[in-house]
Amino acid sequence: MPRKARGAVAGKNWQYYAEMDTDTFNTLSVDERKAIIDKMAHTVNARVNRFIKADEITPAVRELIDSGDRITARGKNEKGLATEFSRAKRFLNRKTSTRSGWSETKNHIKESLKEQGIVIRTNKQFREFWKIYNELSGNDPIFEDRKTRYHVMEVIAREVRKHKKLRQDEILQIAKERLHELYRAQKDAEREADAQAKEGGNA
Repeated sequence: MPRKARGAVAGKNWQYYAEMDTDTFNTLSVDERKAIIDKMAHTVNARVNRFIKADEITPAVRELIDSGDRITARGKNEKGLATEFSRAKRFLNRKTSTRSGWSETKNHIKESLKEQGIVIRTNKQFREFWKIYNELSGNDPIFEDRKTRYHVMEVIAREVRKHKKLRQDEILQIAKERLHELYRAQKDAEREADAQAKEGGNA
């Protein structure tokens, strides 16, 4: 690595780059940008690997994997370096990219479910619940609706908690069927609202 590139990262931690704006990043030389990406990648990829090893795919980890997997400067052109920089920044600035942030988020989810009468008592139950929910949610736009999101969580959590437990793929199928029901109900409501609006306009 050229001396100037080494100087770009000397004495600076990942927090410094997580706060750097993209315009400043793009003014640096290619070697400097690669050095910064390498520095950020060390922290990002180590966190991702720890979460995966613990069998916990947090929202931050999932987004990173779906957007291109681990951070790397290898083989990237200038546009690719800018993309990696943005991906690394977004990951590092997300709450669920840290163990403490994910623990706090899990507690919030558990409390929200508890308010609905669904109690997840063990870490094993939560991991099973979250794995199924994570697989189901993906990038489906219907999950942007908070009410729908928590309703599907309730369905999965209830099945995970049952004494006579089903396999994960069976629970996933039950949750998918419920999601499809919610989706159809949402579309029916939208069509009804549109029809009423048209009738009102023609009155």
